[in-house]
Amino acid sequence: MLKVEYIPPCDSPDCPLIRLYDFRSEDIAALRAICESLASGHRDEWMLTDEPWAQSINACRLLLRVVPDDQATPNFESCCTGCRVPFPAPGEPYVMLGSRRGWDDVRELLEPFLAGKRGFNWLAEPPDVRVLVSQQGAW
Repeated sequence: MLKVEYIPPCDSPDCPLIRLYDFRSEDIAALRAICESLASGHRDEWMLTDEPWAQSINACRLLLRVVPDDQATPNFESCCTGCRVPFPAPGEPYVMLGSRRGWDDVRELLEPFLAGKRGFNWLAEPPDVRVLVSQQGAW
C-alpha cells in the first residue's frame, strides 16, 4: 500500500516534503493512470489519499489538481514570515498543482518504479513543498 506522509521542516534542506513510499508496482500503475487522466483532461483534480491503495500517515491528505500554468500552491499558510515554509491550513489537504504537461511529466517520472526501481524521484520542487517518490522512503 502506497504511504503518503508529510515531513515538516527539519535538519534536511529538502524538508518540508511529502513522501510517497512503501508501494507495490500496482500502486504506481494506479498513480500513473491518475496522472494520465489529469494530463489528458479527463479529470481536473484527484484526492490521492481517498484511494483504497493509498494510506495517509498522520492525517496527510494529498489532492492532485490541474492548473493552467504550473504555479505556487495558493491555499497555504506560512509557519513564519522569515522562512516562508508552506504547509496546509488545519483540515485542508496539501494540493499538488501541475499543468496538463506537468502531470504527463510526473507520469513519466513514475515509470521506473513499475520495474522495481529502488532509488527516488522528486515529483514536485519548491516553491511548493517537495514531493518525493521512493520505495523505501529514503532520499
